[in-house]
Amino acid sequence: MLADKPGECLSGASVTLTATADGKTLTTKTDFFGDFEFKGLNAEAEYRLCIEYPEYEPECIPLRLVESVNVGEVLLSAKVPVAG
Repeated sequence: MLADKPGECLSGASVTLTATADGKTLTTKTDFFGDFEFKGLNAEAEYRLCIEYPEYEPECIPLRLVESVNVGEVLLSAKVPVAG
């Protein structure tokens, strides 16, 4: 979800999941509802989840899997233009 557009779903955001142990990455895009899913992950593994969208700061969070995880709502903040 975009912090400056409350209630608006984020469709088409890039989502990357990186395994902490070996650096293996999986990528997908969010759907119309801002949802995404990764299948076949190792239980008890640690990952870093990053969500990116043009003109917004990426948001990354650590995850440790025990079973299916719902990361909840993730807010992305608009990038601040750099003064030139």
